[in-house]
Amino acid sequence: MEQVYVFFQEEIFNVLSDFFRMDIGFRALAASAMVGLMCGMLGCFIVLRNMALIGDALSHAVLPGVVVAFVIFGNTALGIFLGVVLAGLIAAVGITWLQHNINTKNDAAIGIVFTAMFAMGVMGISRISKQESGVHVPDLTDFLFGNVLSVSPQDVNLTIGIMIYVVLSIIIFYRYLFATTFQPIIAETMGISTKIIHYYLMLLLSVAVVASLTTVGVILVVAMLITPAATALLM
Repeated sequence: MEQVYVFFQEEIFNVLSDFFRMDIGFRALAASAMVGLMCGMLGCFIVLRNMALIGDALSHAVLPGVVVAFVIFGNTALGIFLGVVLAGLIAAVGITWLQHNINTKNDAAIGIVFTAMFAMGVMGISRISKQESGVHVPDLTDFLFGNVLSVSPQDVNLTIGIMIYVVLSIIIFYRYLFATTFQPIIAETMGISTKIIHYYLMLLLSVAVVASLTTVGVILVVAMLITPAATALLM
């Protein structure tokens, strides 16, 4: 029995080793590792600020940006990046505006914005899919759940750039993020604008969603953001 166990262990190790030596396997591993690092760091502030639902909302609300970017720029990594970031910022501004100007609860405002934008994204992709044949339309399931084996060298380069930007932003603005997370009133008295930090955190969250589109998709990125931070908080 022990020999059988050792045999299967060696076979699994050989298969995984051969797979990660291939370009497609190395790209999948590299992209997943960078997304995990980036989302784990951002998730700490998301969980501590009780913004888990906002993270879920932004990850869903970027779908219209994907559609618009595809129509304007085609299926390019840079075009989708711009579209997703813009959609994420629009969603963040819309949620904040509803929370401060309309007599509605915070979670209701989040639900209204992200369901409306997600629905528009689904309708947009369905509309594009009905166009004439020969038009390459992104698969909706790839954006929802990701397709880690389809990671291209351009996707890896984009993920590297986004990861460096997010990590450096957290390191440089750590004191501001720390102060506005734990003591926002004291941070205001110190001259720190909590609104600017809030919107900048939403920007970082939006670009992190961009990097996660290919690997885990807009739905599973919520788990990458929330689960590690929530687990660490228990410890």
